[in-house]
Amino acid sequence: MRETDKTSARSGKDASSNYAKSAGRPRDLIVTADWTATYNNPIRLAAGSPIDLTDLEDDWHGHRWIWAHTDDREGWVPWDAIAWVDRQPYALVDYSAQELTVKSGEAVTALERMGGWTLCRSTDKREGWVPDQNLEKAP
Repeated sequence: MRETDKTSARSGKDASSNYAKSAGRPRDLIVTADWTATYNNPIRLAAGSPIDLTDLEDDWHGHRWIWAHTDDREGWVPWDAIAWVDRQPYALVDYSAQELTVKSGEAVTALERMGGWTLCRSTDKREGWVPDQNLEKAP
């Protein structure tokens, strides 16, 4: 059992989001509130790569996040993206913390969900994460 399973059993429900529980397949969404990307050089992880975790943690709308370092970058990583092998944290999946700057009313396509955020593709093909509470299912 992964360490995350032991320490962070979560229901998977996000009350702040009005669209379907999972973006297992692409879904059309509408941005309900502007969002501006926070970091210019976000952390990126390759599945299977070791991660240097800090003691800095945050709860984002019921989802656990931890500050991590790689060789050349640092940033927030969702707890669900971390696997533990012999007490060493590794990236469970390929992950980039690249956020997407969006405006209210903009149409986007949901590609994936993790940690209270949705990986979106804009109509001009830009990709990045947007907080779930800034999105709703398109009519």
